[in-house]
Amino acid sequence: MSVFAVLLGIGPVSCAAASELGDIVARIDYGFYTADPRMIQAARDDLTRSGAAGGAHAYYEAYAAYRLSRLDLTARPRERRALIRACLDAGRSSARTEAWTAEAWIVVAACSIQGIAQEPSRALGHASRLSEALAAARAIDADNPRLLLVESWYRHDDVPAEEAHERRRVLLERARAEFDARGYEDGPDWGRAELLASLGKVYLELGQRRDARDLIEEALIEAPDYYFALELRNALSL
Repeated sequence: MSVFAVLLGIGPVSCAAASELGDIVARIDYGFYTADPRMIQAARDDLTRSGAAGGAHAYYEAYAAYRLSRLDLTARPRERRALIRACLDAGRSSARTEAWTAEAWIVVAACSIQGIAQEPSRALGHASRLSEALAAARAIDADNPRLLLVESWYRHDDVPAEEAHERRRVLLERARAEFDARGYEDGPDWGRAELLASLGKVYLELGQRRDARDLIEEALIEAPDYYFALELRNALSL
């Protein structure tokens, strides 16, 4: 039985559905790393048409909406709000399935950060939801590398810039150590390429170009066409 079959809680007779989900997730990831929102939207549409249900399905509904909200900068404000709402609703639905609770809250937290950035008029509500989601995820798996990565993205306005920068570096280093220790587990495996590229950017800003280059190259091994890592590599050559 495939990994996705286990995650979906289905038997061997439904392995075709599990394989379909695996293909959809792969297209979501590839669409994000290559900055192709149309590919993510096509995968998202296929996910909706699959008619599957359960914690895994809801999780990847949230994940697809989240990835699209990060990438589709041409979307109108109403469309971006709809993506964030879809992510939050599906994420909270997935959190009701015990096996997916921690990962689902992490995606809800990530979407809440998007909400803070994209919906200033609703920033307080998103900030409250962010705090709730982070606390829920920490209570289950405080060292989850995706949780640490998402925490590193949140900017505290009341913290001096230098302190915020150091906090981000520490969180990213912890996330890197956790990714290395855990390897690839069943379930969601996104985040490592983003972590490496983000940490590379931190070291580039610190003037540590050799360390930055190594991290950026590692990110490109994880995701060879990752647009952000490619941009950073280009910046290194200037």
